[in-house]
Amino acid sequence: MPVMSRSNSGKSSLAPIALLISMYFPPEPGGGATTAFNRASILNKIGYSVFVLCGFPSYPSGKVSEEKYKGKFFYVEEMGDLTIIRLRLLPLKSKGFLRRFIIYLNFNLLTLLWMPKILRISLNTQLVYALAPILFSSLIGFLYSKITRSLFIYEVSAFWPEELEAFKSRGYFILLHLGKLFAKISYILPDMLVVISHNAEKYVTANYNTKRQIHVMPIGVDPARYPPREKEYSRKELIEKIYCLRF
Repeated sequence: MPVMSRSNSGKSSLAPIALLISMYFPPEPGGGATTAFNRASILNKIGYSVFVLCGFPSYPSGKVSEEKYKGKFFYVEEMGDLTIIRLRLLPLKSKGFLRRFIIYLNFNLLTLLWMPKILRISLNTQLVYALAPILFSSLIGFLYSKITRSLFIYEVSAFWPEELEAFKSRGYFILLHLGKLFAKISYILPDMLVVISHNAEKYVTANYNTKRQIHVMPIGVDPARYPPREKEYSRKELIEKIYCLRF
């Protein structure tokens, strides 16, 4: 028999509860937010009542502009069938390695600080689904899954520390060496790993020798949000926009 569960938001459901952890989420732009929404929608469509743990919408400027979030540090809202649990992050631009690292660390520390309240809201969680962009996401997901005794899935949509190759700042090689050690740990913690391509699956298997199940789930596009349009119509609209920008 399905078990009745209830959250502090007042929703009751016969569906199992999934907690998706992603620092980025719509209305923020970018691949991280799009991927998180994609995964939350999939979980909802296969029968889960989905709670998303994320930051206030502030990427990439670091500024929270919507009035409803003013003066708030913790905010719960509904987005369709999804329950969104938002945490206020430091007002830093997502620019450069150091700032981005501080923002990532800030988000993960807040998920620990607010953990008791988050667990009361997402009561009876049965699945924890954590998304990178950095290794600490795996640790946070692991802790939540252990406390809730739930299945833990970790999705690696971007490889860290390999992405440090783009920075190559002072101490790069030390960070790369330590980062690969932490990466190996992060791939051991989950019950299952998800990557976005078969090449990524081969890379993780070859370089980290993980024994965890690895599943490939490409990042897709919701056609309902991007309906097909006639070529001539799109061309005309583009010309009009360019004309407006010039004059």
